[in-house]
Amino acid sequence: YTQTALFDFYRQHQSSAYFEPIGFHSYAHLFYGKREKLPVQTDDETKWLLFEKVDRPTYFISRAQDTETTLKYFPHLQEIDRKGGYVIMQRTDANYPFSGDR
Repeated sequence: YTQTALFDFYRQHQSSAYFEPIGFHSYAHLFYGKREKLPVQTDDETKWLLFEKVDRPTYFISRAQDTETTLKYFPHLQEIDRKGGYVIMQRTDANYPFSGDR
């Protein structure tokens, strides 16, 4: 699968949301999403995006074949879209103030 299907999603939300791949490595979210430095100093950005209170909507990208495993480990994520061979998920926990935004 190619990540090209995700590029428009990244561009659409660039600078207004965080994106983080889970289970694979990619730099597309940094380039096309124009990722800015996080507002906190942390050694584990993924952990911060997954569990801490964030200041903007946060999306997690997983390969479609890894969706079941990802949701098993992170039940507070919810699938919101599929693009190509990838699944876009968003947090739904109480510590996430954007759970109604999409």
